[in-house]
Amino acid sequence: MLGYSKEKFGGLIARVDKNTRITFVTLYDKDGEMSFMEIPFDDMKNNDIECKAGIPFSLILRNLWGWERLTLKSIKRVKVSQKEINKMMKYYEEKYGDV
Repeated sequence: MLGYSKEKFGGLIARVDKNTRITFVTLYDKDGEMSFMEIPFDDMKNNDIECKAGIPFSLILRNLWGWERLTLKSIKRVKVSQKEINKMMKYYEEKYGDV
C-alpha cells in the first residue's frame, strides 16, 4: 500500500508501579537494540496484556499518510527469570538513572 510502513518491536515488562499506574518496559528492535519506555498501566490492560514483570508483548507502530498509530499486542508467554529481569533493571539504572 502506498505510503505505508510498519515497525514491530518486541517488548518485555520490567516493572509495574501500581501507585502511578505506569509499566516500565524494554523494547527490542529488529537489530536487537534495546530501549526503555513507560506505558500507562490502563493502556496495557485495555489490550489484554497482563501487567507484571516478565510479561512479553509486541508494540507495532504504523504510519499512514502522516498519521501514526501505536498497537500493543499480547504474545505467547516465555519464561524470563528474576535474574534476567534484575540484570535488565541494573542496565537501565546505569544508563538512565533511577527507573
